Amino acid sequence: MLKRLVGSILVAVLALTCAGFAAPRQDAMQGNAMQKSEMKASPKEMSKELKEVQCDPSCGFMMRSHDEKEIIDATIKHAQKAHNKKITAKDVRAMMKTVPADADKGMK
Repeated sequence: MLKRLVGSILVAVLALTCAGFAAPRQDAMQGNAMQKSEMKASPKEMSKELKEVQCDPSCGFMMRSHDEKEIIDATIKHAQKAHNKKITAKDVRAMMKTVPADADKGMK
């Protein structure tokens, strides 16, 4: 009798625990899907040239995109988080280099 009671309680606790973890995962997955769709730029927002910004080789950060705004935003966030530096969009544009359009094929 005691074994059944303990077993039932254990099953109930496990069920509640699993149910509690499932809901946040679904919310997180929906949030990621929204972020990806928001990241897609229209053709007007994208330039035809592929551009990149690279950080110091010891850091290893590199951002490559057709969308300058995407590069600027990511580089500013990287500088703040990784190096505790504040840089402007003008600074990032000065760091940007144009790369051949076929350079992104090796990245996929």
